[in-house]
Amino acid sequence: MMISKGKEVHALYQPDTRNIVIRRGPGADDIFRALAQEMAYAEIDRGHNNYSLSDSNFQAYCSAYMLCKKFGVETTSFRFGRVSERLKDMEPQQIRTVLTVMKDAAHDISRRMHRMLAQQRQQQPGRSDSTR
Repeated sequence: MMISKGKEVHALYQPDTRNIVIRRGPGADDIFRALAQEMAYAEIDRGHNNYSLSDSNFQAYCSAYMLCKKFGVETTSFRFGRVSERLKDMEPQQIRTVLTVMKDAAHDISRRMHRMLAQQRQQQPGRSDSTR
């Protein structure tokens, strides 16, 4: 479920170094979608020894969708046709856990983004809302 156009990957989370590498060139929406997913991987990882990219793929993908919706980024490239297949063998408690991981990752990333944006606005005295 990696977000990419064709074979191009726009961002990549590297769990061994806990860094995200971003490719230059794509448009802002493409970068945001890719970065949102990779940030979700990093948020889900949080340095735990039991982190697995493949186990976190679904949750990171869904968290990226939530972030894109929240910040007004185009979401037509997201596909959820196989969600029921993914969840069909899970117990209700397992489904709640998966959904909580998604929600918490998106919420924590969003909260940090809002905090950073607010700090940047405060550091730019004299800039009015009409110039944003």
